[in-house]
Amino acid sequence: MGVARTIPAYEPALSWATVAINARLNVGARRMRIEKTIVSRSPRIASGTSLRLCLTLLGITPACGGTTVTDESATSDETSTASVTSLDTGDGDGDGDGDGDGDGDGAPSTTGDGDGDGDGDGDPSTTGDGDGDGEGDGDPSTTGDGDGDGDGDGDGDGDLDVNQDGVVIVGYFAQWGIYARDYQVWDIPAQIDVVQYAFWDINPDGTLRSPDPYADFDHHNCSEVFDPLCSGGTLPWSGTPLPYYGNFRALNMLQQARGTKVVMSLGGWTLSSNFSAVAADPAKRAVLAAECAAMLATYGFDGIDLDWEFPVEGGNGPHAAQDKVNFTLLVQDIRAAVGSDKIVSAAVAPNPTYADNLEVGALAQVMDHVNIMAYDYNGSWNPFTGHNAPLNPVAGDGNFNVQATAQAWINAGFSPSQVTLGLPWYGRSWANVSCSGMGNATSGLGCAASGPGPGTWEPGVVDYQDVRDNYLNQPGWIYAWDSATQTPTVYNASLGQFVTYDNAQSIAAKVAYAKSEGMLGLMVWELDADRSGDLLAEMQF
Repeated sequence: MGVARTIPAYEPALSWATVAINARLNVGARRMRIEKTIVSRSPRIASGTSLRLCLTLLGITPACGGTTVTDESATSDETSTASVTSLDTGDGDGDGDGDGDGDGDGAPSTTGDGDGDGDGDGDPSTTGDGDGDGEGDGDPSTTGDGDGDGDGDGDGDGDLDVNQDGVVIVGYFAQWGIYARDYQVWDIPAQIDVVQYAFWDINPDGTLRSPDPYADFDHHNCSEVFDPLCSGGTLPWSGTPLPYYGNFRALNMLQQARGTKVVMSLGGWTLSSNFSAVAADPAKRAVLAAECAAMLATYGFDGIDLDWEFPVEGGNGPHAAQDKVNFTLLVQDIRAAVGSDKIVSAAVAPNPTYADNLEVGALAQVMDHVNIMAYDYNGSWNPFTGHNAPLNPVAGDGNFNVQATAQAWINAGFSPSQVTLGLPWYGRSWANVSCSGMGNATSGLGCAASGPGPGTWEPGVVDYQDVRDNYLNQPGWIYAWDSATQTPTVYNASLGQFVTYDNAQSIAAKVAYAKSEGMLGLMVWELDADRSGDLLAEMQF
């Protein structure tokens, strides 16, 4: 006979009666699979919609009421059932247990009162004080001013507040970075104001999907600096199960410790295939918007970032002319669902002409900011070497440079105060480089080439740290600085390999440019590529 376990209820951002659950629940070291469907009472969610976020691949039911799960055996991956007996609007900590103490029975963190904010409600983002800052905002992730950025505004409006360095720094954290790269959430530098978690996928029906549930919810690795339950670098496997583990818990700990904002990024190059079809269908748009709202409510994240690559043309997924209008509708639906206090942003293309593919004026009214991917202007897909992210225009570059891209998006309707300038913490490499009859034989720039050169984690892509440690000052490698574009390169003629990248000097030049234009701040892809901190040190206004 199975052991009945009750999953605490979570106060819903939306109202529904029966919840779709497609999940894996941790019970000690055991896991159960749970499947259900939604019967909706919300006008924003169609009846029968599968809302996986109610229990997305873990043991928590956001907005679901009291849910009972039966563990049918002591072995893993057993089929179980889940049913919703009633709607429960919560008891102050979102765990539905009636005590409001958040003491490990449903609260995202468990330090005394469940979240470490001292107010006894167990909710990492609360209303009312009790967090010890005397502000009455109840935000547990505060350092004096209420939002942890040290600028004294702490307004809690969900905007990106300027930090003590005078600049907002947005950094992409790669979900897969915890493996071979061994880059964990607790390795994120304190200077990063907004962590954008890359990436979650959009299913054809508009629901959301984790590409790697183990990374998000299951691994028990932790940092004793941030997590009070961490012992010896591991969260406990026995005792009362936490709502979830993995990167998501670590991100919650980071939020509480530093006031860092966490934004879920959807799509990316490999996961943009369903954007166009979902955005074109009002019902699927509503599902996606509801999923976004449920995600933020469930995990306490601060916003949604849309990394659709790309609407209308280019990129790695289907697209259509109607994407221009549909993208606006999608963003409007998401904004309406998540509310005005959450961040809604998007990553936009480096090609300046792509600004014509979006209704920028309308988007500027409902989005907080855009992250301009001002890189990948050249790469091994070209039969000649070039710069990955040239700051300044040069003859014949076709406006493929950082300044042209930034000005195109600003001229199209985004205020500079809504723009973060993307900075690459990586470079691009070529193989089979030959400067016979073309290019610069000393630097290797503009020479014929074919195919990607060696990379740090994949061919053709080289982390800054790799260049710093393994290319510079190594036999056969020649460093060059291009004063016209403000970018460095390294070239090995005997190997026939060329690398374009960014270093502290080129980052400083781009930061100065962003400051001169009055931009909101800077964005980096991706955080694990500058272990030494050389590039980050240059990123202040």
